[in-house]
Amino acid sequence: MKIRRTHFVLVSTLLFVGLSLPVHAKRSICLIDLPELSAQKIKIPLGCELVDCCPGCPAEGPLDWRVTLGGAAVAGATVTLESGQPRHLRPGRTRLAALAESGQPRSEAEGEAGDQAPIATLTLDIDEPVVERWTREAKAGSGAGTREPIELRVEQLIGDYVVADYRYAWSIIHCGQPEPCDRIVQTGNTDGDESVIQLDGRRTAGAGGCYDDHIARASGTEAYGNLLANDGCASDLAIYSSQNAVTFQKDASPWTDSCGDTATVPLDPLLEAPTHFWIAIRSGGNGAWWDQLASEWWGSAAPLDVAQEDLLHAAQLYDVNKAGIAFDPVYKQLTDEEWKTVANEVFTLPFLLKLIFSGGLSSMVCAIPEDLETLGFYKKGVLNVYYLPLPFTGMNCSDDPNAIFVGLIKKPTTLAHEFGHAFSLTPPLGHSNGVPGIDLTNVMWVKHSAPRTHFSLGQAFRMSLGKLSVLNLNGVRSGDTRSCPTNGNDATCPGLGLDWTRP
Repeated sequence: MKIRRTHFVLVSTLLFVGLSLPVHAKRSICLIDLPELSAQKIKIPLGCELVDCCPGCPAEGPLDWRVTLGGAAVAGATVTLESGQPRHLRPGRTRLAALAESGQPRSEAEGEAGDQAPIATLTLDIDEPVVERWTREAKAGSGAGTREPIELRVEQLIGDYVVADYRYAWSIIHCGQPEPCDRIVQTGNTDGDESVIQLDGRRTAGAGGCYDDHIARASGTEAYGNLLANDGCASDLAIYSSQNAVTFQKDASPWTDSCGDTATVPLDPLLEAPTHFWIAIRSGGNGAWWDQLASEWWGSAAPLDVAQEDLLHAAQLYDVNKAGIAFDPVYKQLTDEEWKTVANEVFTLPFLLKLIFSGGLSSMVCAIPEDLETLGFYKKGVLNVYYLPLPFTGMNCSDDPNAIFVGLIKKPTTLAHEFGHAFSLTPPLGHSNGVPGIDLTNVMWVKHSAPRTHFSLGQAFRMSLGKLSVLNLNGVRSGDTRSCPTNGNDATCPGLGLDWTRP
């Protein structure tokens, strides 16, 4: 079974964070490309998909929009619903009343055909005389400080409550060269995803001309103006795309001081990590007290189903954060006789002595894999995940990253978190608390009750290219690897907190 993205599961598992959180998109656009911005369609889902997405909100009611539009280069905007007449907006703040009913959250039973929120399309009207004036000023070498950004904010409200907040900003820069100029062309983008491009290179001559970890978004071709010959600057290129592996090219960029250079980057399929699940908790909740506890704690009497749901959730998290990793699972539900064999051989007096003298539960549990391999319950060269009737959340063994244990008090993202450790997100910053640029929504954040939904771009880079990632140790991936510092970034690795702006 191959774990792939399914949209309705993404809705059901990830949207519990609440659409009331702001969604930001900040981008730069070349002055010469500004007229083309009016052809772009900004698609915004209507409403909040959760009934109680904000405390005190009414469950239902008419949905209003409050649109704020600013910037000298924008003359207005047009909002078009899937059904209905276009509505034209002027710069400033406008309230659009009763665009839709807030509705109820959709059931997973609606399947693929019913999992999409109603969409409104918004297009910007660019003020061409302003763009022409700025272009003349740019050619004359003046006026760069007067190009205020275009800013768009769409707040969706039920009554006075904001249930969704979308913010966009375009900084307007003079790229210095007319098109066509240098380009990055992606091929093999599986589902046309708007990939994240991370680029090192040289923009201007001189010692300060290098720039690192420039972030851009594109589904196919991305124009960069004129990128110069490396001349001592790093020239690495990484592309992160949903349903594709992280693609990395080291010193492979073809840039010269002249316009017209093209870097063609073929994207590879997702990396599929072989994963063997060992379910050592009996089904039905009718076994020992720990089996009954698992049933009560997880809300399911079928531990195998719980493991499958955990993996599906993990696969969704890795895909939506463009980490380039999927899973190829095999599940083994231990029979009563097999469980007795494990218990009689492992949970013995020597096992208890390990608990006493090895320094705690983590050291004790991580001493088990050698015994499990002897008993035939461990596969070399693949991820081994054990669901055990023990009172802990989860752990990955530092001396064997292929061994992951999940306990009775696990959380929905425990498995995804432990996979992160196996993919080289190890101490001291394997747990992301306090890392600049990372907040408590990060999957590797610990000791907080907030939903964990994000991996950063710096983490995705390490999980694929890290020399100690099981993807590289197990031969799932081939190619360049990096020994990234655990306490920050260097010339070969981006900072852990480097990220891209959702959506």
